Amino acid sequence: MFTGAEFTAWVIIVAGNVFIAILVVRMLSHYAKREWGDMLTNFLVAVFLAWIIYATDSFIAFLRWVAGRISGGDTQAAAQVLDGAQGAVLAAADHAPHVASLLAAGVI
Repeated sequence: MFTGAEFTAWVIIVAGNVFIAILVVRMLSHYAKREWGDMLTNFLVAVFLAWIIYATDSFIAFLRWVAGRISGGDTQAAAQVLDGAQGAVLAAADHAPHVASLLAAGVI
């Protein structure tokens, strides 16, 4: 049965890589113009996107930590919400062998 999880994972990875490439090109343009603040901002956004795309588990753990700090320690509800997001990533891995291999290698 086709659920679309493999296609969704593929689109997220491709779109993320394209967006990161655009940010790198913009970063080089800002470097050539000696616009250091804009260059640094584009670099940080590219790193943040790469973190979300390629290290999903650590990003989810970070969101749990932030939710715990904001809610004053009541992380049970926040953990349930974020478990759903992690379950979606694992469901995508079940239907996409390339995502499963990235999970096994520790990349995601």
